[in-house]
Formats: sequence, C-alpha cells, structure tokens
Amino acid sequence: METLRGYLNRSGAERIFVADWGIIETLSLLSEGGLPVYSADVQDPAMFDRIIVSPGQIFVSHTPGFTFDPGIRERLEDRARRIGRQPVQLALIPDSNGRSTFEVFRFEAAQ
Repeated sequence: METLRGYLNRSGAERIFVADWGIIETLSLLSEGGLPVYSADVQDPAMFDRIIVSPGQIFVSHTPGFTFDPGIRERLEDRARRIGRQPVQLALIPDSNGRSTFEVFRFEAAQ
C-alpha cells in the first residue's frame, strides 16, 4: 500500500504545500525533516499566486471526510480560480486502514 510519505518522496516536488491541519508535523517527523513541506495557509494574495503558478510544487490535503479545516483548501482553490487555475488530482493516498485519506494535487491552467 502506497504511503503519503513514500509518494511525496518519489514525487520529486521542489515544495509540498499542505492545505489542512496536522499533516506538516507528521510528515516532518516521519521524514526526519527530509521533505520540503510548507503551509498553504498563506495570507498574502501575491504569495498565494506565486505558489499556485510555480512549477515543481504539489499540494496535499485531507479528503473531505477527514478534513480538519476546510477553509484552507477553499481559500486556495478560490484564489486559483481567480487567476485561471484549477486543481488536478495526482493521487489519493490511503491511511493505514485503507481509507482514502489524503489527496495530492497541483494546479494547472483552467481549460
């Protein structure tokens, strides 16, 4: 079974932005600081835009049934729509019980 840490290690992403609570700390602990994880809960709109359009970045959030703070992802997707981007799912990753718990995605130009 694919783990979130394993998927992210193999992704080759320059930066991994996390759009929910409780994921950064776990990934940092499990990877011993080896994964470039950052919060996607950025307040500066210009910074949001750079994060969304920059290549080499991926995003992680909990799936809807496991989300702690849905506002983070909602703000991220709203900002992306304003600049003509849309989320594209890269992977659904299960937890240790086999439930689809994590979604990995990136933003691409809206079609």
